[in-house]
Formats: sequence, C-alpha cells, structure tokens
Amino acid sequence: MLIKQIHQGNQSQGLFIPFFSQQYVTSICFWTGCMHILGMHYDIEEVTEELAEKWNKQMKTELEAAKAPNKLIKIPEAFQKDLKWRV
Repeated sequence: MLIKQIHQGNQSQGLFIPFFSQQYVTSICFWTGCMHILGMHYDIEEVTEELAEKWNKQMKTELEAAKAPNKLIKIPEAFQKDLKWRV
C-alpha cells in the first residue's frame, strides 16, 4: 500500500521505486512488525541491506508455510444424532 501511494504521488507525478527496493521496504516493515509484537527494541540504525535480505527470506518462508496444506490431522466428522452406539 505504501509503495503504491509513493508510485502515484500527490499530483500523478509518482516516484519510481525498483522492484528489489520494494521488496526490501516490505521486508523491513515485516521486521519492525515482528519486533513490535515481541516487544523488542528496534532502531533505524539497525536497518541494513543484509537485514532486509534476511527478513525477506523469513517473510517468504512464513507465507509459504501458511499456504501449505495442513492435512496431517483429520477433521472429525459432523455429529450424527440417530446412530446406534456400540455397547
């Protein structure tokens, strides 16, 4: 969303941001969100290209894990009232 707003600009004279820079900005936003959730200190001076690359990989790993099927546990069937139960 932030990148889209920067591209559009105020009066349709947007700023071009290269693709890898967009990925780095997104990964740094992801990193700051994680640090905030964990209650850890983060500072702008800690932001480096290596940090952006590391968290870009972490972000992609978490997105892939969320897409992975979780068929390891079978979902129980719906409860049926009129069944004969075994003694």
